[in-house]
Amino acid sequence: MAKKKSNKINPFILILIYACLLFVVYSSLSTLVLGICGETTMGVLTSYDNRRDNAKAEVYRSRTIFKGYNFTVDGKEYKGYVMYMSDEAWPRLKEGEVRTERISYRAGFPYINKPAMLTDFDQIGASGVVYYFLTIPGCVFLFLWVTGRLGKKKRAVKKTAATRKNTTKSDHDIFCQSCGTRLPEGAAFCIGCGAAIQKPAPGICTSCGAKLPESAAFCISCGAPVDAGKAQLPQAPVSAPPRQDAVSSSLIGFSDRCGDPEILAAAKSNRKSSIGCMLILVLVPLIGFP
Repeated sequence: MAKKKSNKINPFILILIYACLLFVVYSSLSTLVLGICGETTMGVLTSYDNRRDNAKAEVYRSRTIFKGYNFTVDGKEYKGYVMYMSDEAWPRLKEGEVRTERISYRAGFPYINKPAMLTDFDQIGASGVVYYFLTIPGCVFLFLWVTGRLGKKKRAVKKTAATRKNTTKSDHDIFCQSCGTRLPEGAAFCIGCGAAIQKPAPGICTSCGAKLPESAAFCISCGAPVDAGKAQLPQAPVSAPPRQDAVSSSLIGFSDRCGDPEILAAAKSNRKSSIGCMLILVLVPLIGFP
């Protein structure tokens, strides 16, 4: 029997996805909290650098800014580092140069801090505020999708229905008593060894296996009498039991159930999971970087 593939995602990829989602949620949530109820203080830049990415980019998207800073709250010094997109092009800090920066923080949690310009809703704009609000439920949706909790109940219902269908079908399967081959419904002769079935289905010619119309006295295919066909049934050949090496060799290679609906459904589910992981790995950096 062909081995069913597992639907589980590689643990390393899962950890990477979870880390990216948590970082995006933390960044968006901290920006909203500092913008709504944050306090500001004056800090000092410890490092500054900028990189020009695209001179023709839209507003606030032409450069990547890198800032390191520190500030003091209640006599205790705190540090921070931030990277964001902007058009500013200040020169790098020279040795001994001091440049101030307004820092937004939350009383009681000074470790959560950002430059005040990144938490000011007037500078962020309405579209930026909506973006931060929608990012959080979007990451929660992606988290539930990756963990497989979305649609889990629906898949369970489909699996139960498929199991019932297969169970119902297996109860009516017919097998040849001579060679053990599974026979289609209504077969009069074995498709593997040609032996006659002991109890032919009604409405089937016992001589040629053709389907007969109702109340037919003779077969429309071979002309054999319907009632006399039972006396002309060939005797089932007596076959010797299969050798041990033949049984072992029959287990080598692919199973004849490789086309089973459950196995094909599992393969299709694996493909969807792989495509979903690729989309998440592409979208999460694009969402998290701004």
